[in-house]
Amino acid sequence: GRLLDSSANTSVDGVLIRNELDGMGFSTGTADIEAQFVVRRDGAVRFDKVKSAHHEWGSSFIGAIAIPAAAENYPVVVKKLVSSLFADPDFIAALKK
Repeated sequence: GRLLDSSANTSVDGVLIRNELDGMGFSTGTADIEAQFVVRRDGAVRFDKVKSAHHEWGSSFIGAIAIPAAAENYPVVVKKLVSSLFADPDFIAALKK
């Protein structure tokens, strides 16, 4: 099925504000992500919030360890960001008819 319906009266937009990944810490890698999400229905803003997420993992200053660990852990911080959006009761309310 199609994910985009040009006749839909509700839209969800996001703007990435912060996207930081540091896998070269001495023993810890970190990722921080922040985005503004806006839900519009019939041209009116129903939801407008900035959501953020943070994630840490064991890492190394050795690139051969740090780079794959960062690649494996980056999707976790994205999942945390999206989960925080989907868990927000205001977001859910904005999508209800």
